[in-house]
Amino acid sequence: MAGGVAVFDYNKDGRPDIFFTNGANIATLKKDSPKYSNRLFRNEGKGVFKDVTKEAGLAGTGYDMGAAVGDYDNNGYPDLFVTGVHGRKLYHNNGDGTFADITEKAGLGGWNDPEFGPLWSVAAAWVDVNNDGLLDLFVVNYVQWDYATEHLCGFVDRFDYCSPNFYKGLPNQLYLNKGNGRFEDVSEKWGLRKHVGKGMGVGVADYDLDGRPDLFVTNDLYYNYLFHNSGSKFEEVAFDEGVALVEDGQFISGMGVDFRDIDNDGYPDITTVGLNNQTFPVWRNIQGKGFEEITHPSGIREASLRMGGFGVGFITLLGASIALMNIMLVSVTERTREVGVRKALGATPLRIRQQFVIEAIVVCVLGGIVGVLLGISLGNVLSRFVFKIDAFVMPWFWITLGMIVCIVVGLLSGYYPAHKASKLDPIESLRFE
Repeated sequence: MAGGVAVFDYNKDGRPDIFFTNGANIATLKKDSPKYSNRLFRNEGKGVFKDVTKEAGLAGTGYDMGAAVGDYDNNGYPDLFVTGVHGRKLYHNNGDGTFADITEKAGLGGWNDPEFGPLWSVAAAWVDVNNDGLLDLFVVNYVQWDYATEHLCGFVDRFDYCSPNFYKGLPNQLYLNKGNGRFEDVSEKWGLRKHVGKGMGVGVADYDLDGRPDLFVTNDLYYNYLFHNSGSKFEEVAFDEGVALVEDGQFISGMGVDFRDIDNDGYPDITTVGLNNQTFPVWRNIQGKGFEEITHPSGIREASLRMGGFGVGFITLLGASIALMNIMLVSVTERTREVGVRKALGATPLRIRQQFVIEAIVVCVLGGIVGVLLGISLGNVLSRFVFKIDAFVMPWFWITLGMIVCIVVGLLSGYYPAHKASKLDPIESLRFE
């Protein structure tokens, strides 16, 4: 699975720097090669970045995945929490360009759960859940996984990622900031531990404007979670508020999430992303009294299907266009006597070129029309019978773009054969058999 990224000004020079997490040896979950190192790139200005990972102390040791930035001790310098497979790290920003690993000292080393075993942490968020002025830490955990008992999934001669349905889920975790450099695991006390899921992302916002931050967690092929903050615990209300599932009731592979106001009514809305051939749901906040899904009315559903469904026709179009040059070259050879006759009757090289270029464009446009019809038909058939969406999609933008590309490719692929035809000697052409 892909790693995470964090953009933050770690050295307070006014320029955003970039941190990337990286994996490890999949069998040992150790960074036993330099290629597995995390990376911190310091912004030098003018579009130049310098790799300062080693001097900053952020190379890492395990299979790292996510990153969350926050100044947990209020010293003015942003600190860094890194999630990973069977491990996590809290790096304290020393303010001198270096970071110190204080995971165990801070009480955040609890990645080996006595009930669920080693935890696979994917994402995290710094959030002051109790409004005491100190950032607390919410950790999103994925599934129970063990290399020694890993399933083999895929097809003959080609392995693939196994579905999350092959694995048992994990609860998420909440750590309260005690203000003395240490954190307390209050996951059970705050009502989170009983909600076992397959978390991938977390968004933070006060959706009902009661002054307390709430949490939205995406799960992989499972219900989403919406944790409402009561001040001393979280209550899971995704079904009550209408965001547990998409409108057709299907599970999607919920991953990234954004929890913010998209229509400027003062209430934060929710949007998430999933895999290809899945919807990217958008839920509008109804003034803190629940959510309504607007994926279809907003055009997001059709936009994603439009790109996927039209791809087949678009590829057909390009394939036909690429083959066109060879066809036109063969045409020049077969029509050599015709070219000789036209030149003998006074046709100029320019007229000969125009004839072949126009023919190439016409052939390409005809092939493009076939490709467009194929893309529209296949896209709407998949939409109706596979994704259960009744709306008929007519992708005018992609049709227009396809025709433009087709004309350009026809022009380019036809020019060389046309140029070759225009250079034929009329006498030799008339002698050609």
